[in-house]
Amino acid sequence: MTDTLDHDAGVGAGGLVIKDVVAFGMPGVMAARTGPNAVPQVVLAHNVYYADPDQPIAFGFAPPWMVTLAERVQELSTLRAGWDGSRGRPIEPVALRSAWDLIGNLQPLVRVPPAIVPTSAGGVVLEWHRGPIDLEISISPKGEADVLYESVGEEFEGPLEHWSFDLPIVVSRIV
Repeated sequence: MTDTLDHDAGVGAGGLVIKDVVAFGMPGVMAARTGPNAVPQVVLAHNVYYADPDQPIAFGFAPPWMVTLAERVQELSTLRAGWDGSRGRPIEPVALRSAWDLIGNLQPLVRVPPAIVPTSAGGVVLEWHRGPIDLEISISPKGEADVLYESVGEEFEGPLEHWSFDLPIVVSRIV
């Protein structure tokens, strides 16, 4: 069956291309980076897979909320200096890539997608605030991630690498 491209959402400042696709008769989204060192990234229903730039990319499928988040990443990649009415810096492409990669890796477990909020320093924050659970993952302009988690009787604050084992469990509990 032939894959068709519905439309091209364009290329953002971070070199992220987002395309809505129809593959095997099902809607999906493809996100890929542009540039000399870019590694194409395809969003699949159960994970994020990287493809060799010299190999054909197989289109995958994503839940509808993934399309919305891809559009949000695209939007954030276009923010210019002063976007917040003050000294807000443009969002660094490495911060967006780190956020997108983290979302892709967690995607099979996510029932409620995060809000993606820009920081004035040029990073982003992934936020979930549902019921008793508050989870924020701050990604610096350099792509470094820190976690702030609070729930009934539980609390953690620190680098993601010190908490990455617990993150999938917590994300799967957010409903």
